[in-house]
Amino acid sequence: MKRLLVGWIVLNMMMIVAPLGMMAQSSFMSYSENKEEGCIEDLDGAGGVRILSKRSDLVVTVNNAPSAKITPKGKRADGYYVYDVVVNRSDTKTPKIEINKRGDIDKIDFVVNTKADFFLAFVVNEVEKPIRCEDQTKANDVITNAKLAELEINSPIEDLQIDCPKELGATITSSKKSTDKSITITTITFPVEQIVSTKKRLSTLQAELNAIDERIKQEFEKPKMTDKQRDELSVSRDEKYAELEKTEELFARITHIDLFAKGTNRLTIDISEAAPRKKFCWGVLLRTVVVKEHVTDFNAKFSEGARLFSLREYDNARRNFIAAKNAKDAPGDLLPSVMRNIADCDTCILYDRLSRGALTRMKEMRQAGSGNQKEVVRYASAASEFLSVLNKYNPCDFYTERIEKLDKMVEEMPLDVKFTITQWVQSVAGYAEGGRLARVEIWADSGKKMPSYKEFQTDKKFKQMIGNDARYKLLGESNNQGEIEVHLNRKALPNGLFFRPVGYGNRIAIKYMDVKEIMRQSEGDYMKRQFRLKMYVDKK
Repeated sequence: MKRLLVGWIVLNMMMIVAPLGMMAQSSFMSYSENKEEGCIEDLDGAGGVRILSKRSDLVVTVNNAPSAKITPKGKRADGYYVYDVVVNRSDTKTPKIEINKRGDIDKIDFVVNTKADFFLAFVVNEVEKPIRCEDQTKANDVITNAKLAELEINSPIEDLQIDCPKELGATITSSKKSTDKSITITTITFPVEQIVSTKKRLSTLQAELNAIDERIKQEFEKPKMTDKQRDELSVSRDEKYAELEKTEELFARITHIDLFAKGTNRLTIDISEAAPRKKFCWGVLLRTVVVKEHVTDFNAKFSEGARLFSLREYDNARRNFIAAKNAKDAPGDLLPSVMRNIADCDTCILYDRLSRGALTRMKEMRQAGSGNQKEVVRYASAASEFLSVLNKYNPCDFYTERIEKLDKMVEEMPLDVKFTITQWVQSVAGYAEGGRLARVEIWADSGKKMPSYKEFQTDKKFKQMIGNDARYKLLGESNNQGEIEVHLNRKALPNGLFFRPVGYGNRIAIKYMDVKEIMRQSEGDYMKRQFRLKMYVDKK
């Protein structure tokens, strides 16, 4: 599977502000990319960002993409809550993602280089010892060797670790600052030839790719080529694009140095502007915490809205968030988060009303007698689905317990799911749906832990993983029309399903999907669902 390169962004450090009147001080959050979780997805050409966190109360906003869709997906089997962001790339290809805890004025932000029909994954964690870095480079900071560049890091953090890419060919030395023995100076000296040449190659490849795209555009407008020439041009374009991706990945790898210590967030220093004799100077410090001595009107309304939201009082929460938006001291950079909170309240108000209506009808049908059992099932399942939406926006035992009771009422009813599996291939115009895929096995995974991609990324590893383990069960194989219908037991639903192409070599990757996510995306009634799956086909 082709991997998307993300330009690494140095964390925009901000001061934590914790009002005295709040029950708990803000805790710092950190993010890091998880490439293993990145995956191809049918997004109609949009770019995707998947946020994973142990926290259920994150509020995610995108300031530079007005039509961005932000959807909480709930809790996975591995304990992570999922928040999906889908951005129309005509709005921006580099959305700025902002994240804060509901009602908390502290936030983090980072820019993502999206790719069409691909989800980039980032893990957001709280850290006990936040650190920050500051650029201390001066205009006259240079070294004498014309073939080298240098990065100097000054820090009082004793256990600071430096993750330097091997390809950089750097030499690392450390010493104590002569005027302050509590400061360690780490010097990273490296040759600049590879960075300069790789940057130049990137520029050349992009120009060549643009020229090919222009020829393709002209051919579409005024066809002159033979089919063979068009095929050759398409192959040339694919090869050039593949080389560009590999070169971008190399450039990102050799131009970013990571810094961290025990219990801290991870920082990245960008050296992509390295040039002969150039010297970079950075300081790495513990992050300062500032406490305000009074509670502002905005903070009071913002935190109260979050408290009421957690208590499922969505109307009152909405009123407080609106009051926070209209407060005279409302900070402009937090208004997008306030608006997201208001939108979440609107969603929860709607589904709360729908769930109450379905529960009322279910009760009426039960009281009417056994002849209305099908209607009881219909309204119970509807109420369960409405409460499941609420549980994604505001996860809590209140919803979980009611969902379990409703599902138990109808667990004897059969559940059939029909899968239609198609190819998804890359062409000059982008990804497009190809023909149906036969010989795709569906395996049920009843294990308690979500498998790592490394465990099944090749067919050989997949076979080793399942072995004779009873947790994995073959449900069937798609026919020549790419279709397969599986029968599931509601009492013992698997956690996930593997889709394993048979006889395609390594051209089609094995795919794993959470059963809850399949149910969310599928269409049909409570008795029978239909799901359409696109599997990426590598043309190599």
